[in-house]
Amino acid sequence: MSLLFLRRAKPLFTSPSQASFASPRLTNLLRRSFHGSRIMSEAEKKILTEEELERKKKKDEKAREKELKKQKAAEKAKLAELKAKQAKDGTTAPKKSTKKSSKPDAIEENPADFVDPETPLGERKRLSSQMAKQYSPAAVEKSWYAWWESSDFFKADAKSSKPPFVIVLPPPNVTGALHIGHALTSAIESDKINLDILRVVGYRQWCNKLWNAVRFAMMRLGDAYSPPLTLCPETMPFSCQWILSVLNKAISKTVDSLNAFEFSDAANTVYAWWQYQFCDVYIEAIKPYFAGDNPAFASERAHAQHALWVSLEAGLRLLHPLMPFVTEELWQRLPSPKNSERKASIMICDYPSAIENWTNEKVETEMETVLASVKCLRALRAELLEKQRNERLPAFALCENNVTSEIVKSHELEIRTLANLSSLEVLLKGEHAAPAGSAVETVNENLKVYLKVDRAINTEAEQEKIRNKIDELQKQKEKLQKMMSMSGYEEKVPANIKEDNATKLAKILQEFDFFEKESARLVAETENSGNEQQKK
Repeated sequence: MSLLFLRRAKPLFTSPSQASFASPRLTNLLRRSFHGSRIMSEAEKKILTEEELERKKKKDEKAREKELKKQKAAEKAKLAELKAKQAKDGTTAPKKSTKKSSKPDAIEENPADFVDPETPLGERKRLSSQMAKQYSPAAVEKSWYAWWESSDFFKADAKSSKPPFVIVLPPPNVTGALHIGHALTSAIESDKINLDILRVVGYRQWCNKLWNAVRFAMMRLGDAYSPPLTLCPETMPFSCQWILSVLNKAISKTVDSLNAFEFSDAANTVYAWWQYQFCDVYIEAIKPYFAGDNPAFASERAHAQHALWVSLEAGLRLLHPLMPFVTEELWQRLPSPKNSERKASIMICDYPSAIENWTNEKVETEMETVLASVKCLRALRAELLEKQRNERLPAFALCENNVTSEIVKSHELEIRTLANLSSLEVLLKGEHAAPAGSAVETVNENLKVYLKVDRAINTEAEQEKIRNKIDELQKQKEKLQKMMSMSGYEEKVPANIKEDNATKLAKILQEFDFFEKESARLVAETENSGNEQQKK
C-alpha cells in the first residue's frame, strides 16, 4: 500500500472564518450532517461543555501526577548522587538514631574499607579491603573493561590448540544483566526477538543477590583461608557432597548447551544452580557448622569451607560468559591456593569441565527426599501459623519402612535447619502412633510429616484437606481399575506395564487407607476435646 493513503485527511473546514469558500447553504448542510442532520440544541451544547470540562479536569490531574513522579524521581536521583559522593569522599550520611551505635558491643566499621581505591583506566582494578554491601555496576564495569582491552584479552590466540567457538551474545561492554536477560529471552536467537526490558531489570536485581551471596560466603571463609589443591568428596558431609554433585551436572549441561548454541538452556541451567541449589539450599544447610566455634563441627566446618570455595570458583567461571563484569570482580576477590599459579583474569581461565568422582546419584536422591520434606513442613507452617511464621516448632516424620526411616534420621540436621524446626522425631509405622494435635502432609508414599503447634489446630480445615486427598485418590483408583479391567488387558499389555500398574494401585490403596485412619483420628480428637470442655 502506498504511504500516500496512510496520511491523515485534511478537514474540509476548521472554523467558520476558514469556510468562506463555501456558500452559507453548503456550510449549514455540512454542519447539519456532522451533528446528526440537525443543529445542536442548547441542552446538547451544555452536555458537551460539561464533558469537555471533565476531560480537561482528568487531563490536569494526570499532568499533576506526572509532575509529582518527576519530582520524586529527581529527589531520589539527588539522594543517590549524594550517597555516591559521600562514598567517594569516605564520609557517611548522619544517622537518624544513635541507639544501635551506643551499644558497647557494636562493631565500628570504617566506610573507607568498602570503597574501591581509584585506579587509572587500563590498569588492573584495585579492590577495597571489604566488599561493598550492594553491587554497583558503575563501580565495577568501566575499570574492568578498560583493563581487559589494554591486556588484549579480546584478541584470539592464533597458536591455541582449542577449537574455535562463536557465541552470539551482546558484546562484553554491556551490563551482565543485559547478557543474561538476553540469553534467557528465547531458545532461538534471532533479530526478530523483542527484548523484555523487565526481564533485564529482574536480572539486574539478581546481580545484587549474587553479590550478597558471595559476600556472605566470603565471610564464612575468613581472611586466613587457603583453598585445597584437591578434593575428596567421599569424606565430606552430606550437603557438601550434594552441592558438588549438582554442580557437576550443571557444568555438563551448560557445556552441552553452549556447544549446541542453546544459550537459553545454558543460562537457565547456570541461574537455577546459583539460585535454587547454592543460595537457597547449600548456604542455608551449612549455617549450623559456622554457628559459634562448636568443636563438634570442626571437621564439617573445614569441609564446608572447601566445598564453598570450589562452588564459588567453578560457579563464577560457569556464569562468566553471561555476566562478565560482576563475575570478574567476585572471582578476583576469591583466595587462591598456595604454591599454585593463578591466571590474571577469569576471562582467560579454562571453562569448567565435569569431574567424574563428584557425581553421586545416591546423595542426590536422598536430598530430593530431604527437600520434599522441607517443602511440606513449610507448607504446613504457612497453613497453621497466621503470624510468627518464623517460630520454631516440633515436627514428626512417620516412615513406612526402615530404609526411609534411616534416610530421615541420617539427615535430621539438614531437615531441621532448612525447615526451621525446634526438633524432629522419626516414627516408624506399626511401632509408633501418629502424634495427637498435629497437622499432616504427605511427602511420598513412604513418608508423612506432622507439625505440632501449641494451640489447637483447625480440625475442620484438616478434615477438608483430607477429604480432598481421598477424593483425588478415589479418582486415580477408579481410572486405574477401569484400565486394568478392560478386555484384552491380560493378553495384550506387556508384563512390565502390568506390574507397574499393580504397584501403582497398591500404593493408591495404601494412601487411601492412611487418610481414612487420619480422618478417624481427627474425629476422635475432636470428640475427646469436646468431652473435656464439657467436664470443665
